[in-house]
Amino acid sequence: MMRVAESNLDQQKAHAALHNDVSPRSEPLRVLLVEDSPIIREHLIEAIVTSSRVKVVGCADTESQAVTALEKDECDVIILDLGLAEGSGTEVLKYARSDIAYSPVVVIFTNYAHPNSRKQMLKMGADYFLSKSEDFDRLRRIMEGLASSHGGQE
Repeated sequence: MMRVAESNLDQQKAHAALHNDVSPRSEPLRVLLVEDSPIIREHLIEAIVTSSRVKVVGCADTESQAVTALEKDECDVIILDLGLAEGSGTEVLKYARSDIAYSPVVVIFTNYAHPNSRKQMLKMGADYFLSKSEDFDRLRRIMEGLASSHGGQE
């Protein structure tokens, strides 16, 4: 009986792989944090890593570091500042939406929260556009929701 159950499980996995049916994983939500301010980066990590369901897998403070991190390891979410120490968060967003084989959720978290910027970033493929001065708690709620739907264990 156990052999039949194992065979059925193998068939289900093969079907899921063929049809891109991805069931929730038990691994934590993997976050790449692209932020050039060490103080804000520290506060973000404290705010979003409130359980074992979220793990910051990398930090970058320049465009080139962010692109390298995206090439090296997959992440589920990018929290992305538009104004970086070197380069542009806009270019990182373009890269994330066109040059990698996976599709992370992109959360723009910026001081440049002008309506035109919001419209442009959402049109380019950002999933969320948040103001650093107004939306810190909203970012926390979004991350909690993403972690819950991702299936990470507490």
